[in-house]
Amino acid sequence: MNESIKSLGVHINETLDTQQIAVLGTALRELDGVVSVRFHSDDKHIVFVSYHADQVTSQEILNLVTSHPFGIYADFLPPNEIHAQLYGS
Repeated sequence: MNESIKSLGVHINETLDTQQIAVLGTALRELDGVVSVRFHSDDKHIVFVSYHADQVTSQEILNLVTSHPFGIYADFLPPNEIHAQLYGS
């Protein structure tokens, strides 16, 4: 496994519609260094991003989300919350 690949979870305060989710997902995927983007299947307020830490920082990813034209307010999920969202515990 490549050690420079990191993952983070972002909680989005607003409720985004299907088109907004698609546009935001595309914008994140187009960010240099982002490997994958996945919205939580049951809670569209949560997006998981895997990225190359040597190409993009977590703050740059969050900045993209919050600067997006939808007026999105978002913050990082704590690691224990990411685990709970992914694995249910």
